Amino acid sequence: MLRQERKVKKVALYTPYLDVLGGGELHVLLILRVLEEFGFEPFIFWDKDLKEEIKNKFGLNFKNLKFIPNIFKKRSLLRNAFWLRKFDVFIYVPDGSYFFSLAKKNFLFCMVPNKKLYKGFFDRIKLFNWKIVANSKFTAGYISKILKKQVYVLYPALNSDVLNLEVDFSKKEDFILNIGRFFKQLHSKKQDILIKSFIKIKQKNKLLNKFELILVGGLKNEDKDYFESLKKMIKGRNDIKIYKNLSRKDVLELLRKTKFYWHFAGYGESEPYKMEHLGISILEAMAAGAIVFSYRAGGPIELIKEGKNGFLFKNLLELEDKFLKVIKNKPLQKRIFENARFFAKQKFSFKKFKERVKEVFL
Repeated sequence: MLRQERKVKKVALYTPYLDVLGGGELHVLLILRVLEEFGFEPFIFWDKDLKEEIKNKFGLNFKNLKFIPNIFKKRSLLRNAFWLRKFDVFIYVPDGSYFFSLAKKNFLFCMVPNKKLYKGFFDRIKLFNWKIVANSKFTAGYISKILKKQVYVLYPALNSDVLNLEVDFSKKEDFILNIGRFFKQLHSKKQDILIKSFIKIKQKNKLLNKFELILVGGLKNEDKDYFESLKKMIKGRNDIKIYKNLSRKDVLELLRKTKFYWHFAGYGESEPYKMEHLGISILEAMAAGAIVFSYRAGGPIELIKEGKNGFLFKNLLELEDKFLKVIKNKPLQKRIFENARFFAKQKFSFKKFKERVKEVFL
């Protein structure tokens, strides 16, 4: 008798945000990558093959990733439900629309604490057989109150390229780095406010004379006006540089060199969805030994232990006060450098992430 071929398990992902390829997309793609290691064949519902873009942007390689037609462009309740029964695991990043799924296991992966994405009564009925997973305690707590269901927290893993980055504290330069997509809507990274704050603090303090501000981020066509407005703000200045759509290699080089990292997402906002939901760029900065100063709201509060691996601020005066104290204190800088790297490597390794994916998804 011929040996019966073992059935390969299949996992499918649908996120409507793959045209962005930001930190949130990396997070969910890493889940797919881990499940592939556990023997699943991975699929993504998307009309374009993005393997090369994913590799170039994140340094993330799959052995057998397949892109299949996006069936969710046209909502068909029965067709889509039966289509999904082919999969052992289905992961969906919500945009506010929901559907029944006949996959064996269904997971709603939530990255945005926005009530509009989860508020409908009938949507909650559709989610009766779904497990809810969030990217941070901040997001999970908010969504749990709305959906009245348990929400599991799955922090991301950091790429080995940044965790294994060779960094020498003595060779760090007086740069202030910020990494984040250039856009003004939703949880904007507030690069405009960051630029104004840097200029204001530098004008008041000679200690910052040699400092440079470097802004790095992805840019989509619809956000070009915002990007151009930032360029106008820094026109004529040689101490502020702005780069769009850099390669992963160039981003890593900046992380290796920079001594400080400023993060303004959520500044002046009261709505949870306009705050930083977690902060992967913060974690990458910490992994590279940069001293992080982040606005005190949302996900960063879970990551930064004040005065130990970074600093939090509530307003510009607090940022200025803390930043000036730190740049005068070399031993403190060295201690934060070491603690931040240790924290990132211990808490956000691929090994820990893989263990948690196994707990939650299998």
